[in-house]
Amino acid sequence: MQLLPDYLDLTLFRILWTICFLSWLIITPLWLMAMYRSLETIDPVVRKMPPANVWLTMIPLFGFVWQFIVANAVTEGLKEEFTRRGVIIRDSKPGNASGLSANILFCCTLIPLFGILIGVASFIPRIIHLFRIKNYTAQLQHVIDVQNNYNANDQNNFDWEQYRENAMDAVAMIKNEDPDRFKPKPEEPQSPEEDMDRWRKK
Repeated sequence: MQLLPDYLDLTLFRILWTICFLSWLIITPLWLMAMYRSLETIDPVVRKMPPANVWLTMIPLFGFVWQFIVANAVTEGLKEEFTRRGVIIRDSKPGNASGLSANILFCCTLIPLFGILIGVASFIPRIIHLFRIKNYTAQLQHVIDVQNNYNANDQNNFDWEQYRENAMDAVAMIKNEDPDRFKPKPEEPQSPEEDMDRWRKK
């Protein structure tokens, strides 16, 4: 009994399976490394999974499901980290579309016969997703570096002694110009809160 039409040859399927396996063996570790570095860059406060957990994708069959969890964890983590740092990005869900497409197409490899063709094609959106996540991770790292350097410089360059001297000079000047400003009237309560209200009114 002939299982395949004459124009299809088992050799072709062997070649396609070989291409698919080699592509998976080369591209998947690169993709997982990009996901690992992205999760590592995201602050643990908003991180959705430990970075090392991405390698569970390499487990046969289990990886078909886990790849969705990894891609979603990276997308949600990047989104929340950018938001937490006050940065607005164009993609509301960074890399979600290409990651979801790659994962769904790769799952189609399990479909008999022609599924292998879809499986081979799935590595195109996989590569696109890889580079998009790398780009978002680089942008996030740049934001982190800029904010950290700004905070460090701001604290190091701030002259607290000069600030204290200026504040004392300002108080002395006000007292000289209006000595009664800080003195409560006898008929008024002298609580700190009401002293502050009196200061604001004047």
